[in-house]
Amino acid sequence: FGGPAAEVLKLQPRYACTECDASIKAEQTRCTACGAWIPYVDEPLYAPPAWVKAQDRVQKLLLHLGVKPNTVNVGSGVWLMKVEGAEFLISIVEGGDAVQFRTRIAAMPRANHAMFLRFALSANDAATGDGQLSIRNETLEFVRQESGYSLVPAEAVRRVSEFGALAERLRSVFTEAFGAEKPLSFSQDRMK
Repeated sequence: FGGPAAEVLKLQPRYACTECDASIKAEQTRCTACGAWIPYVDEPLYAPPAWVKAQDRVQKLLLHLGVKPNTVNVGSGVWLMKVEGAEFLISIVEGGDAVQFRTRIAAMPRANHAMFLRFALSANDAATGDGQLSIRNETLEFVRQESGYSLVPAEAVRRVSEFGALAERLRSVFTEAFGAEKPLSFSQDRMK
């Protein structure tokens, strides 16, 4: 049989990059044309209740910080905010059981990698509190994870402020001690 229904059945879905509109495969996490992250890959069709509650708590936290959540949302369960020149990526992780705060500290130096890494490991043991330094894509990042269930906005504002202050001290130490360069911002990294 022919007609419009038969024509519709012949159509194949086309997936496109949200940044440059290049064709992509449904399972891709990055665009091969521009390198942008492809949002919503491997996400369930319906968010689990813990995830929804974590999203609500993060949005209330952002409002307590004076930030409109929809203006800093960069993906499903991901917010990118700038505070005093530093970027902070806030993500819902572990299906909503946790909320992760991430900021970039320094780019890997061109020399003295071993000393830089040793110092970062020592700082993890002695100076980062409940945060953790880690290397990701040639960049030293500072990460802190909070329970998605106990993220009370008023208390979280204080903890985010402490996290930001400690991150700034770490940036200063790594810059002074190793001449580490400023890392790419999360926004710039998405574009490369």
